[in-house]
Amino acid sequence: MAYLSFPSVKIVGVSACVPKQVESNWVSSLIPEDEREKLIATTGIAEKRVVPDGVCSSDLCFESAEKLIEELGWNKSEIEALIFVSQT
Repeated sequence: MAYLSFPSVKIVGVSACVPKQVESNWVSSLIPEDEREKLIATTGIAEKRVVPDGVCSSDLCFESAEKLIEELGWNKSEIEALIFVSQT
């Protein structure tokens, strides 16, 4: 297993961005109703967030980063690194 060390590095903020549009798992016509029931019963996930056409995870990342940078009062030119994590 590889280990990396970054001295003098710290996490000073975390931000998230999720799509506004909520879609029920019941409306998907691609999955038969009995499978939808099983999915919801098994996972407990009855709805999901979806983005409009043309929007991708990097768009959400950008919005999230902009908000975080503004809240922290940082100058963008002084930022050395941002870490992006997605569950896309």
